[in-house]
Amino acid sequence: MFLEPLSESKFLHVLHLFLVKKKKRELMSAAPLIHVFVPTRGRYRKRKTINELHLLPLSKKGFLKLTVLVPDCEKHEWEEDIPTHVVPDEWRIERIREHIVNHFTESPIHFVFDDDLIIYRKTGKTTKERITTEEEIEEFFRHMQGLMESYGHGGVATNQNHQFKEIGVYQCERVVFSHFYHRNLLNGLRHTDAPEFEDLHISLSLIERGITNGVSYHYVLGSNSNTSGGCSRYRTLETQNTHASTFHDLHRGHVTLSKPKYSSVWKGDKISVRVGWKKALRDAARSETGKK
Repeated sequence: MFLEPLSESKFLHVLHLFLVKKKKRELMSAAPLIHVFVPTRGRYRKRKTINELHLLPLSKKGFLKLTVLVPDCEKHEWEEDIPTHVVPDEWRIERIREHIVNHFTESPIHFVFDDDLIIYRKTGKTTKERITTEEEIEEFFRHMQGLMESYGHGGVATNQNHQFKEIGVYQCERVVFSHFYHRNLLNGLRHTDAPEFEDLHISLSLIERGITNGVSYHYVLGSNSNTSGGCSRYRTLETQNTHASTFHDLHRGHVTLSKPKYSSVWKGDKISVRVGWKKALRDAARSETGKK
C-alpha cells in the first residue's frame, strides 16, 4: 500500500497545525508552573481529587507543582512521595487558605481544590462526560492556564450549575470547589474575615475592586456536599446561618439574606445568601469613573 502524496495546500495546512501546536507548547513551557493545593482532612484513604486529577504523576513529571495540606494528626498517614505540608490540627479551612496565600509566596498563581472532586468535560449545554486519562487532565490544566493568563481569579463550572450555560468562558459569577487567583491581587484581603464563606468573600471582594473573574464552562467539577471529613467536622446549620450574616455584613449592598427555609441537606431552617455579582462589578466601574 502506498500513501497518497500530500498536495501543497494540505501540506501547508498540516505544517500550520504543527507550528501552532509547537508555539503553544513553547508558550506553556514559558508560563509559570501551576501550583495546585489540596487541603484535606479525614479523607486520606479516598484521596479523590488527587487521584481523579492525576495530580501525583503530573507533579512527578514536572507538569505542575502539588502541595497537599494535611493536619498534624494525619501526617503519618501520607506516603513520603506525596508532597505534603503540615498545618495545626485546630486550623479551619479559612485559616488554611489564608496560610496558603501568605506562606507560598514563591508561586505567583495558586489553584486551590476541594479534596473530594471528580471532573467532566462538557459536551453540550446540558451534557457532560467523565474524563479519566492523564492526557485529558493535562489538557484541562492547559486550558485553565490559558484562563489564568486572561483573568486574575476564577474557577470551573460545577455539577450544580453547568447545565444553565453553553460551553464557553463566563465572567463575574460564583466560584466553588476550586479557585485560582494571582497572589498579588489578594493584598489586604483575608479569608479568615468570612468563615465558611471564604471563597465567596475573596471572589466578591476582588470584583468589588473591579477585577472580574473567569469561569470555565468547558469543564465541570462534581462533589458531594457536606460528606464526612473536611469542613463537616465543624460546619453545622447554626454556624452556616451565623457566618452568612457575617458575610452579608462585609458586603452590604451586594449580598442579601433569605428568610430561613427548611433544608433537607441541613435538616433545619437555613439562611441562604444571594450575591449580586454583576451589580458589584457595575458599582466598581461607576466608582472608578467617578474618580476620573
